[in-house]
Amino acid sequence: MNGTTTGLSATSKNSPSVNVQEATLEEARESLREPVQLIIESNRFLASQQL
Repeated sequence: MNGTTTGLSATSKNSPSVNVQEATLEEARESLREPVQLIIESNRFLASQQL
């Protein structure tokens, strides 16, 4: 997470393509939650298709 003039800029460590900008740490965490969850679900689906 990096401070900006308007708040925080956050990137998911495990999914660097997911970036958000929010006013507070709590808002940044909440904004990261859904896209990271979608990536996890997509990866699980793709893995199940390869079995």
